[in-house]
Amino acid sequence: MAVSIIAQTRTESVLSVSSKLWGIVLVYAFARYLQAFPGQSPPLVGITLHVLAPLSFALIHGTLRYGRRGMAGFVALCLVVGFSFEILSLATGFPFGHFVFTDLMGPKFLQVPILLGLAYIGMGYISWTVGGIILGEKSGTVHGANVVMLPIVASFVMVAWDLSNEPVWSTIERAWTWIEGGPYFGVPVSNFLGWYLTVFVIYLLFAIYLRLSPRDPRELPRDYWTIAVVAYAVSAAGNLLMATRAGDFGRVEDPAGVTWSGQDIVSACGLIALFTMGAFCALAWARLAEKEREGQGGGGIRSYWDEDVTRGRGAGLAGKYERERVGKAELREVRMHQGENSREGPESGHRVLRASAGISGALRGAGRDSLGIAEERRDRNARGRSEP
Repeated sequence: MAVSIIAQTRTESVLSVSSKLWGIVLVYAFARYLQAFPGQSPPLVGITLHVLAPLSFALIHGTLRYGRRGMAGFVALCLVVGFSFEILSLATGFPFGHFVFTDLMGPKFLQVPILLGLAYIGMGYISWTVGGIILGEKSGTVHGANVVMLPIVASFVMVAWDLSNEPVWSTIERAWTWIEGGPYFGVPVSNFLGWYLTVFVIYLLFAIYLRLSPRDPRELPRDYWTIAVVAYAVSAAGNLLMATRAGDFGRVEDPAGVTWSGQDIVSACGLIALFTMGAFCALAWARLAEKEREGQGGGGIRSYWDEDVTRGRGAGLAGKYERERVGKAELREVRMHQGENSREGPESGHRVLRASAGISGALRGAGRDSLGIAEERRDRNARGRSEP
C-alpha cells in the first residue's frame, strides 16, 4: 500500500507542474516570434527570453526526473565545461575557432556572455531528453552501452540546433563575429566540430554520473516526455517562421569582407531546421507512439513505465506493484464469493476456501516472477560492467 501511495504522489507531482511547463513552452514560442519579427522589443529582451525559457523548462522538468541533486550536477557540468571551452577558444581558437563576442547578449564573465553560458543548460537538457527518448532511455539512470550511445545521439541533436541557428545569431544578429569568416554563411566548420566536442563531454560526464548514482524509477506519464519534444520542435518552428519573412532580410557582410544574402541565410536555416531538428522530433514521436502501443498491450504499470525502468534496483519495486495488483484482483474474487456464501449456505464456503488458496498461489507466483526479473537484470548489469 505504501508503494502505491508513493507512486500516486509522484504522478500528482508531475501533473501539478505540467501546466507550468506548457506555459514555459509558450513563452519560448513567443521569443522565437520576436526574433522572426524584430523591432517589436529591444533585442536583449528577446535574447533573454530565448535563454531563460529553456533554462526554466530544464530545471523544472529535469528535477522531476533526476531530483535536485541530479539536476545540480547537470547544471554544474554545463557551466564549467561550457564556459571553459568558450574561454579557451577565445584565447586559442580551439575548439570553435577565432571569434569575439559583441555586447548584444549583455553582461559577460571572462569575456563570455552570462546568457550564453546559461543557454548550454536549457537547450542542452532538452536535446539530452530528446536523444534519450529516441534511444528508449527514459529512466533516472543510464544503462549499458547507452552510457556512450546517449551522449553521441544527444550531441547530434544539440548540434542540429546550433547548425540551424548559428548563421542567424552571428552573421545577421551579430551577437558574436567570426574573425576569419567561414564557408557556412560566414561561420567556420570548426565551430560545429567544437560544439559537438563540448556537448559530448558534458553529456558523457553526466551519463557516467547517472550510472554511478542509480535512482529508483519514477512513474512519468507520456505527457512528461511529449512536452520536451514539443519544446525542441518550437525552436525548429521559429526558423521556419523566419524563413517566411526571408525577403525582409537584406545583404550582410562578415568580418572577412564576404557579402551574404540575409534572405539566403534564413531560408537555408529554415530548411536545415526542418530536415535535421524535424527529423529528430519525428524519431522521438515515433518512439513515444511505439511505447504507448506496447503499454496498451501490457496493461498495469507497463502502460506508464518504460521497460528499462524495471532494471536493477527498479525490479524489486516493480515486483511489489505486481504482487499488490494480483492481490487486489484475487481479493475482489474472494469478496464476491463471500457475498454468494451468505445466500447459498455451507457449500459456497468451499469455493471461498479455494479462492483464498488461489490468492496465496498467485502472490507466490508473482513474487517468484519479480525475483526472477531482478536476478536476470542484475546478471545483465554485471555482464555489462564486466565488458571493456
